[in-house]
Amino acid sequence: MMKNTFVCMIVMAGITMMAGCSEKTGKKQEVVSKIQLSGKDSASAIALFETYLGYSQAFADSAAMDAESLSDGAAEGYQQNRVHVDSVLHNCIVLVKQRNYDKLLTTLEKERFNIYTHPGNMVNNETGLVKLFSLLYNQVYPEAEDSFYMKMLPIYEFTLTHMEMLEMMGKERHPDYEAIQHLVNHARELTESPNNRNEKEEHNNKVRYGTDM
Repeated sequence: MMKNTFVCMIVMAGITMMAGCSEKTGKKQEVVSKIQLSGKDSASAIALFETYLGYSQAFADSAAMDAESLSDGAAEGYQQNRVHVDSVLHNCIVLVKQRNYDKLLTTLEKERFNIYTHPGNMVNNETGLVKLFSLLYNQVYPEAEDSFYMKMLPIYEFTLTHMEMLEMMGKERHPDYEAIQHLVNHARELTESPNNRNEKEEHNNKVRYGTDM
């Protein structure tokens, strides 16, 4: 079961060989952030990161062994990424407590694929990450729906693929599957280029009125 789950993770994102380490946070700083979250949303973000960090060490070790069976040296890369992301997640908690949500967003954007390969990236945690990205981007693009969905589309798509792959492996369909699928379709429609949209509408009209050859 663990091996299948980890294979799913590798297919979706791959194992990233990490270089360097996370930033040192130093003393507590008071930061004026353009992005603002409510106390409830901030608490939810911290809880999410703590849940990511609550993975089983036995699972992480087993996943590393599975990685090694697929590629020599892969276990080392997996463990390096795990340690790196652990540090990133701890730093994200600090950023939330500092109310430095601008830096939180840039950190999550930079580390997103590394987080996907972390042992704590169970699908329920990943849906929580989708919601957090949505909250942050909604602050950045409050009146630019197309820009918001352009940022969110790859995030929606990745999580939808994760859910579909788990279902292919015999898991029950995730309860948020239909909602994520709807968001993917809506985002694709809004971010489609005007030319492609016009061509699609023209084709649909031809089919509708029986003029398409």
